[in-house]
Amino acid sequence: MKYDIRTSFRYMRREAGYTAINILGLALGLAISLMIIQYVRYEFSYESYNPNADRMVRVTMDYMDGETLIEQDCETYPPLGPRIKDEF
Repeated sequence: MKYDIRTSFRYMRREAGYTAINILGLALGLAISLMIIQYVRYEFSYESYNPNADRMVRVTMDYMDGETLIEQDCETYPPLGPRIKDEF
């Protein structure tokens, strides 16, 4: 085992450029993976403080031009609240 480690360090010293590229790639991959995990955790924690979080929905408005979606917006207007309450 001691000889394997010594041989590995000799190889890394001899192939310094290749070793640097491998270590940089590993570090970059780990960093990006951790950032993706943090983003996913943040997205899943949205509104989790509310006891009725499983009953919450997001209402969006779709602006259409015939069959084509022009814009999608999460803004709603005050008259929409009573209308949703009456219909649902």
